Amino acid sequence: MISWIEVEFLKFKRKRLILSIFAFLILYFVGMTFWCFNIPRNDSQMDSVLDFYNRYATYMTMILPILIGTVFIKAYSEEYRNNTLKEMCQVPISMNGIFAVKTIFTMVMSLIISIINCFLTQIGVLICKFPDINLENIIRSVKMYIVIGGLIPIAMVPIFLLAVFMKDNITLTSTVNVLYVVIGSMGLSQLAGIHPISSLLNIIFYKQIVSQNHNTTEFMCAGNLFLEVIVCSIAVLLINKYREKR
Repeated sequence: MISWIEVEFLKFKRKRLILSIFAFLILYFVGMTFWCFNIPRNDSQMDSVLDFYNRYATYMTMILPILIGTVFIKAYSEEYRNNTLKEMCQVPISMNGIFAVKTIFTMVMSLIISIINCFLTQIGVLICKFPDINLENIIRSVKMYIVIGGLIPIAMVPIFLLAVFMKDNITLTSTVNVLYVVIGSMGLSQLAGIHPISSLLNIIFYKQIVSQNHNTTEFMCAGNLFLEVIVCSIAVLLINKYREKR
């Protein structure tokens, strides 16, 4: 399994997508830091390092799922496009094994991107000259980004299922991927406990949302994520079992 994941990273290094992702992260960092740098430190919405962390992470959490969904779609669908799936199954590795490898690879990529964001956030804090930066806040930021990196792939499992079902139709799957994330982000309050992205955002930023008289509980959101993982996993197993019999 580990060797297969290493192969995924080797293949990913040769794709333009990796350059696009890291270029986006740098541009996002520059834009957010420039914006926050020009907000006066006496502004109540940007007068502490935690304000910067929360604002930086909030917008990134709405964008990162699209990137993570795209990583999986490209990794899985291009096996069909390049006609390499049959060769992989002869190695041997099952269709479910291939799905597991792609999923683990995507989860590792999510954590890597989150860690890079965490590092860039600390640079942004130094540039913006927040006076209250300390070890405790840095540790809090690291924990927050690890949670973000770990939970996002879980919320994106329905898109993973769609990629399996659609095989090599990258265009349609990528379009649904964007709509899925946008709807979940816009329905933060209305779709919490129903839409995985809305549930994810409620879990990560629960304290901020509760302060706005929100009725959704963390238990409801966690239950929603758990249920969609179970349902989508069963669906993937059934699809792969059917395809292996053909």
